[in-house]
Amino acid sequence: MFYFQQVDLLIGEPYYYGNEGMLPWQNLCFWKDRTMLDPILSKDVLIMPCKGMLKACAMSLARSLEQSLLLK
Repeated sequence: MFYFQQVDLLIGEPYYYGNEGMLPWQNLCFWKDRTMLDPILSKDVLIMPCKGMLKACAMSLARSLEQSLLLK
């Protein structure tokens, strides 16, 4: 007979950090994967890493877009 048990510990591997050639927000895919596991996580689950940081820099690329369209 199968008994359903909930997960008490969820650990994300460090390969999520520093993947070359990926956009910065793609390094946060652990949180998407973690959300998919919500139904089997216990209420007092320990999740590591427990937070993430996304840094951004606002840029205006209107002129670059115009130039790239002219080159085509």
